[in-house]
Amino acid sequence: MRVFLLQILGFALCLPARAQITIATESYDQSRAGVNASETVLTPASVASAAFQKFFAWQLDGYPYAQPLYILGSPDLLIVATMNDTVYAFNADSTLAVSPIWEVNLIPSGEETVSTFVGNPTGILSTPVYDPSTTTIYVVTYTENISSSALIYRLHALDLSSGAEKFFGPAVISSATILGSENSQRAGLALANGQIYVGWASWGDAQPYVGYVTAYSASTLALNGSFAVATSGGGVWQSGMAPAVDGNGSVYYATGNAYTGDCNYGVTFGESILRFTNALGANLGDWFTTSYCTIYDGQDADLGSTGPILFDNGTLILQLDKDGDLRVLSTASLGNEATNDAQIVQYLNIDPSGGCGGSPVYFNNTLYAWCTGDYFKTWTFNGTNFNTSPALTGSTTTISGSPRSPSIAISANGTSNAVAWVLRPTSTSNPKPGVLEAYDPTTLTLLYSSNTNATRDSSGNWIPFRQPVVDNGRVFVDSASSEIAVYGVVNPNDPSPPSSVSVVVQ
Repeated sequence: MRVFLLQILGFALCLPARAQITIATESYDQSRAGVNASETVLTPASVASAAFQKFFAWQLDGYPYAQPLYILGSPDLLIVATMNDTVYAFNADSTLAVSPIWEVNLIPSGEETVSTFVGNPTGILSTPVYDPSTTTIYVVTYTENISSSALIYRLHALDLSSGAEKFFGPAVISSATILGSENSQRAGLALANGQIYVGWASWGDAQPYVGYVTAYSASTLALNGSFAVATSGGGVWQSGMAPAVDGNGSVYYATGNAYTGDCNYGVTFGESILRFTNALGANLGDWFTTSYCTIYDGQDADLGSTGPILFDNGTLILQLDKDGDLRVLSTASLGNEATNDAQIVQYLNIDPSGGCGGSPVYFNNTLYAWCTGDYFKTWTFNGTNFNTSPALTGSTTTISGSPRSPSIAISANGTSNAVAWVLRPTSTSNPKPGVLEAYDPTTLTLLYSSNTNATRDSSGNWIPFRQPVVDNGRVFVDSASSEIAVYGVVNPNDPSPPSSVSVVVQ
């Protein structure tokens, strides 16, 4: 344990209960189920009360497309990365929008952010990952050399206490492996087997591009191995979700469509689920490719529009695609390729209109999903497969069109006092205004909406595919208004702010 004394005037803190969990990775944990089952503060009753509201918003220097990380400490830290290649560490226990504990901009002298994503700066697009054993934050940045116009990706290892570079970083990601202007780094990072796993896709299917999975040493940042998904295409983007990692260290990615040549079964792997072994490098151990690969490619119907979710104690994979097709596969054998996907455990179309992205959630033997132009719905897992009819259907439809799927997360104390949190757009305009909503997951009854008192509680403009982060009685929402909105239950008895804070990094 290391203790760092930070003199921070004007810090406003409540005396926090202990944060229940560290959220060190995208979608809460490596199963990617989207659940914090250790939330003891927020309950359906407290969220539905008048005391639940927006506290404030932290202003940022760019869009936060990456999911924030919540790191247990004294105080707890919220790690936020922006499209301007800046990383912030905020006091997650604060009740006021005070300055960050530290912030670092990772753009080197002579370089600038790249404007390739919807005309806005595109720096840190993927969710970082945190290693508690070394108190290190790993993040991938994207910059452009002003003089040469060279496009450069870098892998950084940042110290949690200060944001300083570690392990002789940053490491430049080789342009011989990644095409640069054609390839984007969208999927969240994962830490497994002493390696940082990085997935690569395209910029809006702009050609040429090749999907890759690369693996880097967590201790030296050296490239340990790379795997080309296809000869042309096969992007690994997953709506920003990180790959799932099972208890044996196997890493699971889903891939999307390409423009030609990625449906050569067993040779190229577009429209596939890939299992990488726990050995050093990026080594393919098993695979599934849908027999409808060519059809999916022609329709831009990515099988990998979301990432794999592990459930049933890691024995099964849940995969939801852009056409609303749900597939369940066994981790014991992904089954490679078979006519009509006959080798998989289950196939079920949950939304005939398609448009599923965002982040489905698996909680308490139930799948929660909300596709575009559809209602919030649940499907019950009976121990063998999912029941074909929805168990619950909400009363509100969301707007149509990709990429406008609502994103879901669930907080609960075990399986009790659960709340389903939803971020969704409310308009097709650009930028799209968003709304934070909370539902009772046993009935899909609306408990709270940030639009009920929008003047006070607005969640700002919506960012696609981004789940809210819920921990220790707080809800943190990424906003395309270049801010992080912070929600919780108002406590009128918060103490006066101290003049200094001892930050304990655990």
